[in-house]
Amino acid sequence: MYLSFASHCHIKIDNQPIEWNAFLKSSYWHYHSVETAQYTDLNVEFISKIPFPTQKILHPKYGSYGHNFIIYDHKKRRVAFDFSNVGIKPTKLLVEEKFDLGTLEKLLFDLVKIVLLGKQVACIHASSFLTSEGAKMIAGWEGIGKSSIMLKKVYNGDYFLSDDRSFITIDGLVFPIYSDVKQYSGEFTSFKELLKHSSFKERLIIKLNSYLHKIRDNNDSPKLHFGIQKILNLLRRLHLYKIHIPLEKISIGKNEGFKLKDVFVLQQVSHKETDKEKIETKDIITSLINTTKFDDTGMFKLYQSYKYLFPNHPNEILETYEIKIRDVLNGGFSKANVSLNTVLLNASISDTVKYINA
Repeated sequence: MYLSFASHCHIKIDNQPIEWNAFLKSSYWHYHSVETAQYTDLNVEFISKIPFPTQKILHPKYGSYGHNFIIYDHKKRRVAFDFSNVGIKPTKLLVEEKFDLGTLEKLLFDLVKIVLLGKQVACIHASSFLTSEGAKMIAGWEGIGKSSIMLKKVYNGDYFLSDDRSFITIDGLVFPIYSDVKQYSGEFTSFKELLKHSSFKERLIIKLNSYLHKIRDNNDSPKLHFGIQKILNLLRRLHLYKIHIPLEKISIGKNEGFKLKDVFVLQQVSHKETDKEKIETKDIITSLINTTKFDDTGMFKLYQSYKYLFPNHPNEILETYEIKIRDVLNGGFSKANVSLNTVLLNASISDTVKYINA
């Protein structure tokens, strides 16, 4: 089996277990199956047991053998691969058959981002949609409203390209990365289309979150405010604060690259604007890199563990991560003549959408 991601990264899967096909269908990220690939970047081989012991152990999660970086899941099953090769040359991952597929999915996505960056394709923390003029990208920190604005545009006739992550090439093309769309339950009340796609249980969660937010925001009692916030934090820990909208409920663009037309970076209005915020308002590329690097925290923690075990075998792409992303963005924005815009969120989502339309 071969998988294609953003049309630039190809993965070969050997000896996949029975659960693999069901996992792909339920996976958050939607990989495209292809019949063959001339060049494979990652080769995932499932085996009954990795044929070598772990020589050096760092924490219960990580270890090493020779050039192999070893990752354990919660039941001590292992994945082994040479991290220094990822994005540089074809890399083989040995995966024990019962290894947790959710953990493998997160690992694969991190490795795909490294492979793509090595091919001058940057993964940006942003949502994208397709208009008759070309692709448009909405960036910003987590929870600021990227998905809400993108969905507003899609429900008004545009096409979905990606949620939360966007891939842009050094030539200024945006490739779709299909996934179920994440929405915080408190945002569902802003437009009725989303409620149609929700189950009875999800609607109850949406109403509960909305009700609690209203009480919290319209009451001056510190004790009540603190108590409601504790309930909201509990819902967050139980993952009852966000809902995924199935991809089949959304009009999507074709699986090909589209020329990027506009980038909008969302920023909250602050009465006490820091020097950092002032710089980011002026330098949109720096803002895109900062939000993306923050969202890639898990990948860099993984790499720090690897570097501790293999100080003499760094991954060249991650060592120059910011430089490579900046080069891709500068090149892509220049070649596609992209319009860069900062949007200060001092209005409703509907008003922000009108600004983006203009």
